[in-house]
Amino acid sequence: MSERLTYTSGELAERLDGEFEADLARARVQRPAPFEHLIAAAPLAEGELFERRDPSDLDGHVSRAHAAGAETVKRALRAARDTSLRWRRTPY
Repeated sequence: MSERLTYTSGELAERLDGEFEADLARARVQRPAPFEHLIAAAPLAEGELFERRDPSDLDGHVSRAHAAGAETVKRALRAARDTSLRWRRTPY
């Protein structure tokens, strides 16, 4: 049994259908680069890697990312608090 991903592009140009199919085929054979954390506009590639499986192809992966440990979460929260103080003073 095989599954097929279907979609509709509505009023978008037909060329997008071809681009989508090509990107989808490429994604199915390439191992995706892991997503990094983004803290205060700086990428951070630390933490154990985990993968999300492709539900239509159990041998494939749709994404990989770094898990955030307690220190990474604390760092992100500090950055968010610091930024919110500046944003609060930003005029409309």
